[in-house]
Amino acid sequence: MKIFTLAVFALTCLASSTAQAHFPWLTINSDGKAALFFGESVADQTYKLPESVAKAPIHAMSTKGKIAEVATSAVDSKDFVGLVSKDKLGKDNKMLLSKMTYGIYHGNRLNYYCMHVTGELPKQAITIDHAKEKGLYAEVTRVKEGVSVAVFWDGKPVEDTEVHLYCSEGHEEGAETTDKEGRVTFSEKEVEEGLNGIMFGITQDEEAGTLDGEDYKSAMHYATITFIAK
Repeated sequence: MKIFTLAVFALTCLASSTAQAHFPWLTINSDGKAALFFGESVADQTYKLPESVAKAPIHAMSTKGKIAEVATSAVDSKDFVGLVSKDKLGKDNKMLLSKMTYGIYHGNRLNYYCMHVTGELPKQAITIDHAKEKGLYAEVTRVKEGVSVAVFWDGKPVEDTEVHLYCSEGHEEGAETTDKEGRVTFSEKEVEEGLNGIMFGITQDEEAGTLDGEDYKSAMHYATITFIAK
């Protein structure tokens, strides 16, 4: 596996794409429903969903660890374009999850992973074994210094990749590079009150294959995580 920082890789590989700098984000709206949208940041919620993203399933995890798919409907309004759950989420909801393959871009398979941590951030990591064992995954926790993010690929820590933090208005508040444990920490000053978004990515040069009859020579994996800071 070859890892590139998101900043360099995004500028060199995605700059001319119609989906440039756009990623899927998963959160809970003011009605208490799951909401998935495709934007440059958590503030950009009116960009048209790519077909592959519009088909993505959303799963909710309860406080007891039970995971179930959430029924959704497409919404296309002046203030929001994306998927919204048909029902409000239960009070026992702990996390939202979604993953999808965007397609092939310049010979590379592009995969997305989304997560929303509900309520207050835990002081101990919430681990989802099946998610952590396969693909890109992160554990987000509240620590004394601020917020800690630990990045994993197939269950192993990802070292030397950039993790970006955005506030609810879409401004980048911080960017840190993971250590040997795959971890970065954002300070209390960087984490703003309200909705925060985290984004990071890796690429695998050796991951070649065929998707819908089209060959790809490598795969790019990007993850977004949202949470509410109080």
